[in-house]
Amino acid sequence: MDLSTVIVHYRALDTLPGCLAALEAAAASLAHETVVVDNDAEAGLVERLARDFPEVGCWSTRSTSDSRGA
Repeated sequence: MDLSTVIVHYRALDTLPGCLAALEAAAASLAHETVVVDNDAEAGLVERLARDFPEVGCWSTRSTSDSRGA
């Protein structure tokens, strides 16, 4: 693994997809992983990331739900 990135998310759903897309593009030549830790448990964030960014792990601090794409 060349790069591990952890993004601590709090009420920034409008900017998170752009951040993840830019990170994916910048790290494309590296063996990498990205994890988002959601500190507000916005409705549907875990599901949205699983759908739009299946390679990104997502954990919510307000529930036991998590998602990790294969």
